[in-house]
Amino acid sequence: MAVDEKNGIVYMSSIGEQMTPMEKDGDGSILVADLKESGTVEMRKMIKGGKLHAPKGLTLHDGKLYATDVDRVIAIDPRKGSFEVVADLSGEGAKFLNDTVWADGVLYVSATDLNKIYAVNPQKKTYSELKTSEPVKGPNGLVWDRNEKILYVCEYCTDADGKPAGRLLRCNPKTGEVKSLSSYKGELDGLALYQGDLYFSDWAAKDRPGAVGKLNLNSGDVSPVTTQTMNGPADFCITQDGIIIVPAMVDKKVWLQDTKPASEQEPK
Repeated sequence: MAVDEKNGIVYMSSIGEQMTPMEKDGDGSILVADLKESGTVEMRKMIKGGKLHAPKGLTLHDGKLYATDVDRVIAIDPRKGSFEVVADLSGEGAKFLNDTVWADGVLYVSATDLNKIYAVNPQKKTYSELKTSEPVKGPNGLVWDRNEKILYVCEYCTDADGKPAGRLLRCNPKTGEVKSLSSYKGELDGLALYQGDLYFSDWAAKDRPGAVGKLNLNSGDVSPVTTQTMNGPADFCITQDGIIIVPAMVDKKVWLQDTKPASEQEPK
């Protein structure tokens, strides 16, 4: 998910009617949501017609919209609704390329199924693996801290007993050093930075509030943010005025809620 604040547009990726994020079935699309002052949302498809399979993590950069699509990374022209492939990772065996983020001229891409993160150069259409000091298991959401020059990563994984084991991590791209930020464990998906805090979505939070939580980067404390039960909270975004937009994939709904603490908010 990506926000064009200037034009009041939110871009959302859709893997299609079926929950098949690794299948090349041609039913994926990019959705465009126009946010109205009335609070309503109007959605339309920007790319359709069997061209996309299961597009995921979106990021805007220099007028282009970048996304992953199973085993490839694409650059989309939002004005024309056309796209080109800027990295083909099928040779790596990738089937679950996930999130994308721009960081000082590099497009980082998480490969959840390969337990790897790749650095992509869209202009040269090349890529390389980001070597890390320890394994990152099921890397999913990515977000870049431009001030600290740190890449935040969350893991979507379980342990040998099937219990949520995904961590919130920080990674120094220059050294590859990885550090855990909290003892919190989940099946983590999306990440966002807002006013110095790290927000994350957690699929393990079903049947309880807190599908989106907040990590205080200074104290390491974690607290729930969303109040409504959401099943399958995927890659989300936070607008400049503090509205969290969360797609609940399993429920096939999109939720809007303020970033204030859950105890102070009612879902919109």
